[in-house]
Amino acid sequence: MNNNCNTFLFFGCWNNINCDNVYIYRDIVLDYIIKNEKKCDTLYLAGDNWYNIKLKKKDEKFSTKYYLQHVLKSGYDKIYKMNKNVHIAVGNHDEDDDGEKKEEKKDCMIKTQLQYIKNLNIKRKDEEANALEEPTAQAALSAPNPLREKVAFPNNGPYSAPSALAAIATLASLESKTSSSIASLESKTSSSIASLESKTSSSIASLESKTSPDVSLSSTKKHKARIKNDEKCDETIEEMMNPYFITLEDLLQVEKADITEGKNKKNMYIYIENVGEVECDIYIMIIINTNKLNNADYMEKIISKFKEFYIKKGNRPVFVMGHVPIFCFKNDDLKEVDENMLKIFDLLAQYKYIYLCADSHYFNIMKIEKNEKCVLQITVGTGGADPDINSESIEKLKEYNEYDGYSLSYYHINSYGYALFRLNKQNKLYIHYKNIIKDDTYSNTYKYVINIKDFNSINNIYQKTSNINNLVIQKYKGCKIQKCKEIFSTIQDDIENKGAVVKSKDGKTFCYSKIKKDKEDKGDKEDKGDKSKKEEKSKKEDKDKSKKEDKDKSKKDGKGGKGGKGGKGGNVRVIRK
Repeated sequence: MNNNCNTFLFFGCWNNINCDNVYIYRDIVLDYIIKNEKKCDTLYLAGDNWYNIKLKKKDEKFSTKYYLQHVLKSGYDKIYKMNKNVHIAVGNHDEDDDGEKKEEKKDCMIKTQLQYIKNLNIKRKDEEANALEEPTAQAALSAPNPLREKVAFPNNGPYSAPSALAAIATLASLESKTSSSIASLESKTSSSIASLESKTSSSIASLESKTSPDVSLSSTKKHKARIKNDEKCDETIEEMMNPYFITLEDLLQVEKADITEGKNKKNMYIYIENVGEVECDIYIMIIINTNKLNNADYMEKIISKFKEFYIKKGNRPVFVMGHVPIFCFKNDDLKEVDENMLKIFDLLAQYKYIYLCADSHYFNIMKIEKNEKCVLQITVGTGGADPDINSESIEKLKEYNEYDGYSLSYYHINSYGYALFRLNKQNKLYIHYKNIIKDDTYSNTYKYVINIKDFNSINNIYQKTSNINNLVIQKYKGCKIQKCKEIFSTIQDDIENKGAVVKSKDGKTFCYSKIKKDKEDKGDKEDKGDKSKKEEKSKKEDKDKSKKEDKDKSKKDGKGGKGGKGGKGGNVRVIRK
């Protein structure tokens, strides 16, 4: 694939509905992109494209986690509405399993997603074919005919191909029925002809009003109507709840294979088994499945692809998109480091490729250094999943030097949103993070400028973007209430028979069904909560004491790198979950 686009959109961890939240944040982010990012035609999704939801049946003391087909469908339908080329990496949720080993359940999660993407690509193909028929429809509408002379069809009116063709069919029927009497009508008085034309125009106008109710609005009235409609949900509850229905038996016929080619102008691609690639005139994107890094053959594929593009890239920067970060934080603690990701770090440093990822639910630009090795990692796990909260560092680099000689310098933002990447031929990368919503309030855009040839110069410019304030956010509270009410009223009492989840035809075997025990009752919860707070406080005090001792020892020994934090040559502290 080759395209000339010097911009692309990027995020991950997105297809989530949490009915405990004020809003369905996924919808806020995706709807904003649909309305405001029409010029950019490429989107990269870094995995976790389908999240589970907990449901509790009446009189039961436990909840069960399911992956609802409603969540999968409604999220991907919004991605489809963006009308872009979409390249999708696989996350841990996408290949999740509930631990039950049955042959009919093998790979059922990713196959379900794969099949729906195929369905959307077929839908796109049909729509593009219909679009090609529109010129024929317009030509037929403009052909001289006494039955149409008094009817105005605006060239830029809100007609779809189906409605235009329906109008033609109706007119053709009228013409057929009256063709035998046209000569006779012409010989009659002009008043009779005018009367016939008036009736015909009235009939066609009635047809227009049914197929296109806004046709008579002036541009001003149309704008006002759109503003009024913005207060409503972007899709009806019927559209959202209309299930994508597939069974385990159906999935046995679905091959677990990548979607890498498409004849549509806009297509969705997903990379599961092999290493993906998108080669553009101004950049290259390599897409990996971080679920498969334990597979030696797959690692060899990654190494081979890295070598291939190092030879042919020329002056183009190379990005690598995967799901899992090399380093990430939660509650300001470093999460457990995966040895396989350290291998990826070595490869990225060797070839000087930029790593794009998600999994952690925040925006973060991080420079990772060890000895002479350096990698730039950009995490955008902000598409809709609940945020992983850490101390923010928006305008100044924060440093962390406490893991095995690695030095981390990073910017960090907690919020929901997405990133727009823009490249120029002077080796400048502009990252515009659209901080759509934060703490349930409107937010801003942050722009970071990076010299691709020198990761040491990461500069940031704080920039407000008033367009974000145009988001009509209040409607999403009502939409969330409606959607969640419908989800639970439809599903929770009788999930086995509603087609809400993927299961066998007899309803006895679920693709994914995992029991999660409820927490303690309120009294126990409060007692344990107080105890937990005390333990947390004690741990923090111990941690601060340990840091002070390390620092004092480092000063005494004359070691410790920057600020005695255990950098190069200093003490090593491994932080685990």
